[in-house]
Amino acid sequence: MNDFPISSQKSILSPGRHPVDDLEAVTMFSVSEIVDIAIQLERNGERFYRRGIEMVSDDSMRQLLRWLADEEVRHREQFAAMKAGFLRREESRAERVGGSILQSAVSDHAFSLDEVDYSSIVDEAMLVDTAIGFEKDGITFYEIMQGFIDEPETLALIREISDEERKHIEVLTERKDVLASRAV
Repeated sequence: MNDFPISSQKSILSPGRHPVDDLEAVTMFSVSEIVDIAIQLERNGERFYRRGIEMVSDDSMRQLLRWLADEEVRHREQFAAMKAGFLRREESRAERVGGSILQSAVSDHAFSLDEVDYSSIVDEAMLVDTAIGFEKDGITFYEIMQGFIDEPETLALIREISDEERKHIEVLTERKDVLASRAV
């Protein structure tokens, strides 16, 4: 179930008009809605990691999942602060147009916004693979997002979070290697 707020208004453009000329008739994401999606990605990641803690018995794996869940909370809080900054000022026409273009870019990707089928995760290796998928989804979304943000501080924060997600993948990949060596 997707519980993130997204504009669902759809209309047909006036004939012969460019979408930018008819902004009210185009379904778009505002910048704050894009940040809402980032917040939801982080919320889903946290939920996944916390559920994963319940699924494993290995203490080191539980510790890793707890750390990753806490990281997702911290990222979510950073995005919430970013959104509050956007809401303090009115979104410009350029930001709304950027949101429309971003919506188009995002629509081509399936991000980790749906519920995970935990019953299909039968071992730690599958849990780690799913976690890596979550982290990669976040990186992809944040890379797309960067192309539509022009504020240096906001860009720096998005890049910082993306770098942290890459570090999460490195840690998870190391764990995957440990699990593979145990299986041999």
